[in-house]
This record gives sequence, structure tokens and C-alpha cells, in this order.
Amino acid sequence: MNKQKTLIFFGAHPDDETFGMGATLAQYAKEGVKVYYVCSPAAKAGTVDPEYMQGLKQSPTCVTPKCSAPASVLGLTGVIYLAYRDSGMTGSPDNQNPASLFMALSNRSPH
Repeated sequence: MNKQKTLIFFGAHPDDETFGMGATLAQYAKEGVKVYYVCSPAAKAGTVDPEYMQGLKQSPTCVTPKCSAPASVLGLTGVIYLAYRDSGMTGSPDNQNPASLFMALSNRSPH
């Protein structure tokens, strides 16, 4: 009896599936594994180096399901968006935001 295999990758940001893990996720998907990506799309913390901002008016932020385009190219089955914002680096003030993933994981969030 062949059971359908499922892999779930948890990433903090809506591009983490393409950096580092992308080839691995694509390989599993190609082998018939149902691959899902879980992330928090409200990336409101952090900065972007000025060299990457050339020609842009603001930092690119992904807050809609259109972020699933790279996941589609990798062959992932789907993307699941959590309703949390970036937490920032360990010890940063962004961690204390009630809507942050850090607060949710710390069981201190109102979510």
C-alpha cells in the first residue's frame, strides 16, 4: 500500500522557500511528495541594504497570496499564510509587538 507523503516547511518570510531549501523542496515535489510552505507574509520588521533598493521607492513587502508564485515554480502543493507579522531579531523591540510570531509562539499573543 502506497501512502501519499506530505512535507511541511515552516519559514518566517514569504521568500524563505527559495533560499537554501528551494532545491530540496522542488526535488521532493518532483518525486510526488505533497509539499506545503507555511509562512507569515506580513514582513514589517527588518531592513534592506541600500544597494538592493536601487530603483525602488519602498522596501518590497509581501502581504498577499501572489507571493506563492515562486512556490508554484518549485512545484509546491500550496502555501499557508499565518496572520502574524515579522518578529525581528532575537531581543529586538519588534518581538514585543502583540501581532508578532514571537509573541504567538511565546503564548503571550491575543491571537
